[in-house]
Amino acid sequence: MVDRLSLGQLNKLNGLSKLKKQKAGDVTINEFVKRTRALQDPEIIGVVTSSGVVCAVR
Repeated sequence: MVDRLSLGQLNKLNGLSKLKKQKAGDVTINEFVKRTRALQDPEIIGVVTSSGVVCAVR
């Protein structure tokens, strides 16, 4: 993600504070997508989605 997003975009992702308070296994994919979409940045959504698919396949 670091290679594909700007520092500002990475900071937006870092700002998903509600998700930071939860354990990774406790966050549903729907909740994660909903919160990521709320950032209203199509590039972030694309990068996060494609990264998630790659991780799911492995």
